[in-house]
Parts: sequence; C-alpha cells; structure tokens
Amino acid sequence: MKKWITAYAILIVLVLCGYIITTKVHNAKIVKDMKESGINTKQNIFIKKSKFSPETITIKKGEIVTWMNRDNADHSIQSETFRSINIKNGENFQYKFEDAGTFEYHCGIDPEMKGIVIVE
Repeated sequence: MKKWITAYAILIVLVLCGYIITTKVHNAKIVKDMKESGINTKQNIFIKKSKFSPETITIKKGEIVTWMNRDNADHSIQSETFRSINIKNGENFQYKFEDAGTFEYHCGIDPEMKGIVIVE
C-alpha cells in the first residue's frame, strides 16, 4: 500500500512540474508575440544602491519604461525629454517612449547616477 501512495505522490509531483514548465513556456511565448506585434509592453529599471539597473535598456517605440525605487533614499529621473518628481522607496515612475532615439537620463538628487534608454 505504501508503494502505491509513494508512486501516486511522485506522479502528482511530475504532473505539477510539467504544468509549471508548460505555463512558463507559454507565458514567455505570449510576451514575445506581444513585443513582435508592437503591442505596448513594460520594461523595468530598478533603482538600488544608488544605481540604475540596467543602466542601458533598448526598447521599441510605444513601450513604457518603469523606474522602480528599491533604494533607501529618494531619487528622481531627469532628462531633456522627461522628468519625474521625487520617487520614494517602493514608488515607481513611468514614461512612454513615442519617438525613436537615444535618451540619456540621470537622477536629479544624485547626478552621478546615469542611464540610457535606446528606443528603436
């Protein structure tokens, strides 16, 4: 009887693993299809330890970039094209890039923090 219970438990684990893997692959394909079809997708830039991560990001026209402050200090995002208010820990700032180009930005509070958004 214990062998059957063990075998049944292993079967359940294998089925769940297969479901999880299939779901992840399917979701990755949906995101890829959305990007290829030009549907707006979001790109995240994290603010941690007084740095932007990633420092450089490449996106398509119409995509939204979200800066997510996960640092203990306030920060702001400034460029010639866009500007945020102070972003506290746990808060975000979003900007939708409508035009192609290279957009350099920096933190208005800590100007040593710099980043680049390349829009294709």
